[in-house]
Amino acid sequence: MGGFLAASAFFLSDLTAAEKGNIKRGSEVYLDNCTPCHGIDGDGQGPLGPRLGARDFTKGKFKNGGSEEQLFDTISNGIPPKMPTWKKKLTVQERRDVAAFVRTFVEKK
Repeated sequence: MGGFLAASAFFLSDLTAAEKGNIKRGSEVYLDNCTPCHGIDGDGQGPLGPRLGARDFTKGKFKNGGSEEQLFDTISNGIPPKMPTWKKKLTVQERRDVAAFVRTFVEKK
């Protein structure tokens, strides 16, 4: 039984590590997909941002919460009608990576 519990704990710790986003990869996905609205600096001033009322990430205020998991959910499901859902365009890992990267805009302050 002890071996089973140890193996389970090992698996769960790996699963948790795999669920975390990679900031470097997230920056690349963000630049390719998010800058038209949220801007390069995450300030909501991309070419479409002001017209759509894009979120300024640098203020650290997020409609559905600012944890990495909450940001992942927002990226996945969007905020209708202005922010599209990204779950069909980006992989789960890409969405996790973007969520991790978006948090860096707040951490820069």
